[in-house]
Amino acid sequence: MKVKLSKLWGVVKREWPLEVSVSIFLAVCLFLLLYRLNGLLPGQSPAEATTIAITDTLPGLFSDILFWPYYMLVYVMRTVISDPVLAARLVSAGLGFTATFSLFLMIRRWFSSNVAIVGTTIFIANSWFLQTARSGEPDILIPATLISIWAVALWLINRPKKLLPGVVLALLLLSAVFLPVLPMLVILIGLVGLLRWKSLPKMLKKNQLYIFITTIIVLVSFVIVGLVQNYDQTAAILGIPGSVPTPGDLLNGFVDTLAAIFWRAPLNPAKWLGDLPLLDIFGVVMFTLGVYHHERNFGGRRSLILFGTLFLTLILLILNGGVEYAGFAAMMPIIAIFIISGAQEFLQIWNKVFPRNPLTHILAALVLAILVTTSSLYQLNRYYVAWPGSPETAEAFDSRPR
Repeated sequence: MKVKLSKLWGVVKREWPLEVSVSIFLAVCLFLLLYRLNGLLPGQSPAEATTIAITDTLPGLFSDILFWPYYMLVYVMRTVISDPVLAARLVSAGLGFTATFSLFLMIRRWFSSNVAIVGTTIFIANSWFLQTARSGEPDILIPATLISIWAVALWLINRPKKLLPGVVLALLLLSAVFLPVLPMLVILIGLVGLLRWKSLPKMLKKNQLYIFITTIIVLVSFVIVGLVQNYDQTAAILGIPGSVPTPGDLLNGFVDTLAAIFWRAPLNPAKWLGDLPLLDIFGVVMFTLGVYHHERNFGGRRSLILFGTLFLTLILLILNGGVEYAGFAAMMPIIAIFIISGAQEFLQIWNKVFPRNPLTHILAALVLAILVTTSSLYQLNRYYVAWPGSPETAEAFDSRPR
């Protein structure tokens, strides 16, 4: 008995600092998503007004096929909370936390818990993410679903004999069929997964295979019915442009998309601050290092999926007008993972230059911590102070009765 207690105490002493750190970190993430959720902005945006109008009644499964799961969640939340804007924003904040936690689990599996905390900090502190996750509009469902699919797929690969991850993944795939870009990305990820994990179907239980076969049938049925009932929304989901784009349109879509992310965004005060790019200098540098990191490991499964997802999403954005396309939020988790990979590459390069000096390893971690803190404080100030204080933002949000 004493030996067992001794072993247990050894595990507690070894693991509790990490567990406490993760718990505090997740609590801070939840605080950032909920702080002044209904008081930071003066009223409601046009997109939030659309959400309220759609959820005044039960959202139709095929009349509102685009973002239908989000509208259903808001409709249910409105049965509990009388303020429709707060209800919509709470649903978005919950999805934002789901995206954050899923990203943490995925990066922890790929690299380490420390890198996961640092990387997820970069993700949740970004003003683009906060503006999307704290707004009562459905865009946040895209990154939340995409990251969750990745995280649950890793769970399934590592626990192929368990039924629960198969069920959760099937539900996420069903949700993805209502969202722009994601059906195409799911097909891409599925093909790469089958090609790289040829033994996976043999590892799954029969129940899991039945679930996936049923899910595929339902997905195809939704697409067929959606095309018949509401072609415009289904076309937006599949990334089919409303008209044939000219070469000039394609070039403008390409330039506008990259410009919005890296150097100058179009004026849209309801979504972000002025014409500032969605990434700061730190994000741009880390993204570049992340691309370099995965280019060196291009034959690996992760790199193939990431580059394939990036290029396919970029193509769909270019075809549909760039940042104006509803699927633009799909770029958010892809860019975040490249940035996190860049931070890991930074540490690896530093440690290769100074391989044997432990003080330089500590210095590298300290430098990265300073850079992450500086970038995060800038982004938080940009969202919580500068954006709501901008006159253009106040004009974009109409006042509403209390």
